[in-house]
Amino acid sequence: VHLLEGMAMFDVAEDGNRPFQARTGDLIATAGAGMSFELRQNAGRSLVGIDKGRISVDVAGAPGSVLANGEWLATEKGVDGNRKGRHEADQVAAWRHYQLVADQDRIDGLVAEIARWQSARVVIAQADLAASRVSGLYDLRDPRAALEAVIEPYGGRMRQITPWLVVLSTI
Repeated sequence: VHLLEGMAMFDVAEDGNRPFQARTGDLIATAGAGMSFELRQNAGRSLVGIDKGRISVDVAGAPGSVLANGEWLATEKGVDGNRKGRHEADQVAAWRHYQLVADQDRIDGLVAEIARWQSARVVIAQADLAASRVSGLYDLRDPRAALEAVIEPYGGRMRQITPWLVVLSTI
């Protein structure tokens, strides 16, 4: 499977001796039967998070690693190095329960994920705001409140220009 954009959850079924492989951006995840993991690609950020089992993860141009229950690995376009961490079991693919978990994530990536849950296009007016990092737990059932919570630590404002356009800025 090649995920071009968005979020996907995989529960791997038995298929003889062939492992299941999914890729997004520069991440390639390889899993055997009974394993389960999420894959996300938004705004140049790729993430794999392990729900159950042990998954082999390769990153283009770097040696592979094995991640286990609750662990995640993320890459960002234009940023050297990978970020790794661990979530609680119920936080892996939390979007399935209308939650978004951020751990020092860039605002532009979070905004891209939140924007999927509402109809307006969301524009970040300033590059420095887009590149800022935040941590938190955001409720995707109320995308407007989630967007406001993401930019609030930086004094950000959200302006609904039309039903189809939202602008985020600090001015």
